Amino acid sequence: KFLCLTEDVKENIDENFDKLSAGEELNRWNIYSPLWASVKIEKAPDGTKALTLRDKDKFDYAKAERVIPNSKKVNVEFTVTPAQSNKGLLHVEFQDDKGNAAVRLIFDADSLLKAKVGYRNSGIQSYQANKSYTIRIELDRFKRMYDVYINGEKKGTKLFFAPVPSFRRVVFRTGEIRRYPNADTPTDQNF
Repeated sequence: KFLCLTEDVKENIDENFDKLSAGEELNRWNIYSPLWASVKIEKAPDGTKALTLRDKDKFDYAKAERVIPNSKKVNVEFTVTPAQSNKGLLHVEFQDDKGNAAVRLIFDADSLLKAKVGYRNSGIQSYQANKSYTIRIELDRFKRMYDVYINGEKKGTKLFFAPVPSFRRVVFRTGEIRRYPNADTPTDQNF
C-alpha cells in the first residue's frame, strides 16, 4: 500500500497524534506500507497514540514521510521508542525536495544509535528496547552541520554526509535505501 497525499506544506508542524481524530492522524503523511512492513497508528505502552512502523520483510521496508516547510535552517523534535535493540533497523533521514538525504540517524541492530557521517557511521549512544528517546535535531544548511540532542542532552555536532539546498522532508524507514537496479545495471547478467 502506498499513499502519497502531501506534497507541499507552508506552516510549521506541531503534530500530536492524540489530538487528532481517529483515522485522520496520517492524513498529512506519505506512507509506504507493504503487507509485511506496515505503517499505522497504534497505542503506545503509555496509552498515547503513536506512529508505528513494523517490518518482518527481508526484502522490503516500511516508510513514513512527513513533508515540512522548505527551510535552510530547521529544528525537528520527535520521540522514538524501539521495540527491540538486537534486530531490525530504523533510519531517520532529513531530505531535500528531491529525496536526497543530508542527515541519517540509524537505530541499528547492535543496540547503537548512529549517524551517517561521510562514508562511515559514527556512534552517538547505545539504546535500549522499550525506552523512549526524544531526539531534537538542529539543522543548518549554510554550515552543513547539525546538532543532536537526546532527552535534552547535547550529543554533539555532526557534518552532513551530503549537501542539500534546503530541507523538505523527514523520513522514517525500516530498511536500507534501495538503489539497485539502476541505469548502470547490466542488461545481461551472469552473476
